[in-house]
Amino acid sequence: MNQKSKFFAALREGLFGARATAPPQDFGSLATAPPPDVRRGSAPPSNLSIWFGLRPWFGLRPSAFGAKPRTRGIAPGIFNRRDGGAEPRLTSGGRAVAGGAEFRLKSGGREVKAEPRLTSGGKAVAGGAEFRLKSGGREVKAEPRLTSGGRAVAGRAEFRLKSGGREVKAESRFVGMLLAAFVLTLSGGLLATVAQQTPAPKQPGLTPQERRGKALYMRGESPSGKEITAMLGDFDVPASTLNCAGCHGLRGEGKTEGGVTAGNLTWSNMIKAYGHTHPSGRKHGAFDEKLFTRALMDGIDPAGNQLAKAMPRYNMSPEDIADLIAYLKRIETDRDPGLTETTITVATILPKDGALAEMGAAMKDVLAAYFANVNDKGGIYNRRIELQTIDAGTDAATTAANARKHIENGEVFAIVSGLSAGADKELAAVVRDDEIPFMGPVTLLTQTSAQENRNLFYLLPGAGQQARALVNFAAKKPELKKSRLAIVHSENELSLTAAAAVEDQARKLGWTSIARKSFSKDSTATVTALKAEGADAVFFLAGGSEEAEFIKSAEAASWTPHIFLLGALTGRDLINTLPLSFKDHVFLAFPTVPTDVAPEGLAELRALEEKYKFAPGHTSAKLNAFAAAKIFTEGLKRAGRDLSREKLITALEGLYEYDTGVTPSITFGPNRRVGAMGAYVLAIDPAKREFVSSGWISNNN
Repeated sequence: MNQKSKFFAALREGLFGARATAPPQDFGSLATAPPPDVRRGSAPPSNLSIWFGLRPWFGLRPSAFGAKPRTRGIAPGIFNRRDGGAEPRLTSGGRAVAGGAEFRLKSGGREVKAEPRLTSGGKAVAGGAEFRLKSGGREVKAEPRLTSGGRAVAGRAEFRLKSGGREVKAESRFVGMLLAAFVLTLSGGLLATVAQQTPAPKQPGLTPQERRGKALYMRGESPSGKEITAMLGDFDVPASTLNCAGCHGLRGEGKTEGGVTAGNLTWSNMIKAYGHTHPSGRKHGAFDEKLFTRALMDGIDPAGNQLAKAMPRYNMSPEDIADLIAYLKRIETDRDPGLTETTITVATILPKDGALAEMGAAMKDVLAAYFANVNDKGGIYNRRIELQTIDAGTDAATTAANARKHIENGEVFAIVSGLSAGADKELAAVVRDDEIPFMGPVTLLTQTSAQENRNLFYLLPGAGQQARALVNFAAKKPELKKSRLAIVHSENELSLTAAAAVEDQARKLGWTSIARKSFSKDSTATVTALKAEGADAVFFLAGGSEEAEFIKSAEAASWTPHIFLLGALTGRDLINTLPLSFKDHVFLAFPTVPTDVAPEGLAELRALEEKYKFAPGHTSAKLNAFAAAKIFTEGLKRAGRDLSREKLITALEGLYEYDTGVTPSITFGPNRRVGAMGAYVLAIDPAKREFVSSGWISNNN
């Protein structure tokens, strides 16, 4: 390998590193753990692994990752060899020829043809370069047209001219020109690449007023909660259906669709002193805040002309207009962090220490492997997905503080998967305030209001959604339609959330006789009271293995009500202890079951396992991480090359019955933030000691 090739080989190695591989491993097996008891503000429970209703039955091993070397994209058009080398070919004052160059000099009226070995030297001048030759004591000045070529030497340079058969040796003051030309060519390409890969300087976050203005611009939503109306011709429609971004673009740049041009709404454009001339011929001067308000509400430009008929007139409060103007003044510099021409930086929230550290490591293995595999295939529109980890703290406040600090100080486009249990409300506030998408956090306490927080997307139903599905299932039983319904619950947040959902859904479906009781360790007393009240349906939400004692006391009292449970709050031994008299009377809700893991989904996960090493165990958590990564990647694809957080959210909202291969089908929407809304309801056959599925029960709310 010559010196030049060695240089480029070293350059490539230094810039892009080398690829590492890892031997494949086989699947292992795992065990289960009893369900958790989650309390607000506490650390996530150590036995979170069965919260998803899936009994683990295979395992994976952790992985080591390397970076694939890049061999393209440094300086387009200058690297034509595998070793990255290039041979400059220079001509001067003439035309390039194969294998070398020629130029012609005129001296004293006589033309001299030369075949030089050009090396280095000279000084740059406007439009080209000059050098001087000495021949026979006379100096000749030439202004060459340089392209590529020759061999570089240090210091001065010499070449030989042949004229009339005589060789003339010349010395050049051609100091560094060849080397400079080559370095400038190379550095131009490298600088172009660096400019693409280097993120723009970090802009300060939006102010509260600018955030409100962004919601108005992007979605036609007022922070007051009042609906804004838009008048188009003789029709009044919600502004959310005719938002500014839909016509003027996400960055206010303006665009033309169907022959109608929506102008540039960036504030710097609207206040141009020389005014505007539109394609229609309409002319007017610059806008100011007062003139913009008139145009927005009355459809009149600064010159008093009517705006185009396609431009709606909006009925907005002065406060909303002020917010919108504030955002238009900022829209040009409002760029989503964590996004460059070549990378998409995402984060996940996982514990590094404590009882859940192994689960966190398992989820990180899957996320890193999935994104590495996407990158190996070219990324998403030639962007690589880079994964960072935010440390989940020991309590809710620390977890939220870690997330906020990482998001605001770093460059993160979105958060994917992770353990949010125990800090759900706090993390929801962080992603709402920082307007960062959060796909697939693992929790039973979903924060589901899309109106309050459109950035959160959950894969599986939480305790509230499962509880509502149980009520829907109970409502289908004729013998329970007019029954007295009882809710027994613990005082932790998980049980209280489920109890509130049961009561609300039951009342919506027509139940009027509903009793709520706090769980008591004296199950006999609870059974006696409920039996006396004539309860026929009991939603038992106490957690642990307390339901087994409750059922045992009910059997002793010769009372067999229908009992409805959440699988996440049920002990593992119930299937082995249920009395025969309770056949077809005990029902459990699960967010997912083993049959959701299709052969195709398992094969995809196994392919990752064969490429990257995983540690065994924590299958439920791994399946959640896998599904979250898959849906996030699908959202990126649907959002398109011109990616933004807003486009990603819109793309995810369009996901309908998407098959991850390892979960129930996933559907999101503008007002739906839980992908699988409902639950599987399973009965227990006490004679066979097995579950009997009643299928998927949708959640109508």
